[in-house]
Amino acid sequence: MSDDDKDPYHELERQDRERFEEETRAADAAAAAALEERRSKMELQDGEERGARQRIQEERRQKEEERERRRQEVWQNLDPEERAERERQAAQKKAETEERRRKRREQEAELAKQHTKLDKEQAKKASQRLEYLLKQSSIFAKLQGGKSGPLDQAAQSPEPKSRTRKGSVHHIHAEDSNEEDDEEDEEEEEEHVFLTKQPSTIKFGTLKPYQLEALNWMIHLSEKGLNGILADEM
Repeated sequence: MSDDDKDPYHELERQDRERFEEETRAADAAAAAALEERRSKMELQDGEERGARQRIQEERRQKEEERERRRQEVWQNLDPEERAERERQAAQKKAETEERRRKRREQEAELAKQHTKLDKEQAKKASQRLEYLLKQSSIFAKLQGGKSGPLDQAAQSPEPKSRTRKGSVHHIHAEDSNEEDDEEDEEEEEEHVFLTKQPSTIKFGTLKPYQLEALNWMIHLSEKGLNGILADEM
């Protein structure tokens, strides 16, 4: 196509560009005018709200001043006896209010003291339980080190378990009587149950020595009113 044939199309392109630029300028001007109008309305509304708040505050202040002025007028018109009676009532009411506040403060202080005492008692009990558990761990460590043979034999023995009170730990084997007497002397002030063989209530398997020892540990905790958790292998 020759240049002469392209001229009409170039003219149409120029006209379209001019029309687009003119429409764009008109749209931008309209958007700017709308934004300015909204901003003016917001400023006007904000000013009106601010003025309304100020008017409300001023009206409240004037009403308060009017009430105070009337109160003063009434007070000035009272006779001395009635004025003295009202002053006495006001002082009595103020004293009663202060007394209630004082009693409330004393009650709050007493409650705080009781809470502190309970917290100390709970901490003391927790410390005692921890100390008892630590002592029990040393006892069972000693039993595990020195009584592994009898425990193994007791796990296979058909004789029933033996329970004693007053802190004695009774084994069913005659050859352990001397060691039994020594343990009774050491723990004569304690009171607990010690199993030397698997209880008949536990069936469908045989307890290992360390499992029997763990069972004794749980029995000790139950007698002392304590909680305990065993590992999965136990």
